Amino acid sequence: MKYVCCILASWLVLTPFATAEVITAAQGTWPPFINGNAKQPGIAVEIVTAAYRNQGYELQFETLPWLRALKSVQKNRIDIIPAIWFTEKRAKQFSYSHSFLDNEVVFIKRHNDPYEYSGLESLTGKKVGIIKGYGYDNTFLTATNFEKIDGYSLLVNLKQLRSHRIDLALADKIVAQYTMQKSELSLTNFAFSSTPLSTYPLHIAIGQTNPNAKRYLDIFNKGLDEIKRNGQFEKIVKKYSIH
Repeated sequence: MKYVCCILASWLVLTPFATAEVITAAQGTWPPFINGNAKQPGIAVEIVTAAYRNQGYELQFETLPWLRALKSVQKNRIDIIPAIWFTEKRAKQFSYSHSFLDNEVVFIKRHNDPYEYSGLESLTGKKVGIIKGYGYDNTFLTATNFEKIDGYSLLVNLKQLRSHRIDLALADKIVAQYTMQKSELSLTNFAFSSTPLSTYPLHIAIGQTNPNAKRYLDIFNKGLDEIKRNGQFEKIVKKYSIH
């Protein structure tokens, strides 16, 4: 009888974990936020996983191309996008969580360049490397007083900057720092503008027609507050060396 009671007690302890509700998530790779790597899945994936796990839920993440992931969440085939910027257009289809990180889109220059960004007029005559399809501010994209040079990737643009083929590169600061650290390029070769072109808070998003939308967002927001309070959030951020 004592043996049976021990088995029952063990079952009662383990059952909540065994039956934890699974929330599905998908997004394309966007290092260091979404890495598609089991050992270092990305800042956003780890933060979202920790927030949900704190509340007794499990996150099941898969890497999908960006547009396919968006459509899958919009159609409720997948529950959440774990790292997304708010736009008025997207707000018609998705509901958003509280923000958990800020993305600063900044100008990158060579380390000895005294240039400092002070508005679009200060870019007059410059060649600015951009990444095609990136979510830059529309006012920037429509400005005509400087030249925009499309690059295949941020790494390509940084190499172009180093070799003086462009004057500036434009990118998310965290992504740029991570790219430099993971490549043969040295952080000491570059400097960032102190004034960003724009700042975008990072959220999770759920399709508005998802019957669990409000519940999943409330759970995430509560878990996010908890992991910030207990130090787990800062531990994840430090792991990726971005602050």
